[in-house]
Amino acid sequence: MPLALVTTSDRPDLVPVTARWRWEAFLRGQGRSLAEVTATETARVPGPMPRTVVLLADDEPVGMASLAARDLETRPDLTPWLAGVYVGPPARGRGHAVRLVAAVEAEARSCGSTPAARKGSTPGSGG
Repeated sequence: MPLALVTTSDRPDLVPVTARWRWEAFLRGQGRSLAEVTATETARVPGPMPRTVVLLADDEPVGMASLAARDLETRPDLTPWLAGVYVGPPARGRGHAVRLVAAVEAEARSCGSTPAARKGSTPGSGG
């Protein structure tokens, strides 16, 4: 099964998929509709963030992870963030989340940042 990493900037046709995943996994019931999440992800923002990386298996999207300027309102000093790591249930258990995290960390480095901070870990701990 050939794997490929792309961004939604390169493949805007994937935005409806990533928006649905983000809404279902992280935002449902938090006051934002799927249409609002899709509109936010469709809007092109100048600069390197936010950026969403999508993992394709046999040209089908199986997971995503994002590089975001901020993810915790209480910690604006921590930037950038690894956010919204999601792998669809049929594709779990195959190391795809590790691939996505590595890709987002590479994106952070390419933007001149240190690897992304993550919720639930201390920056630099590798956790």
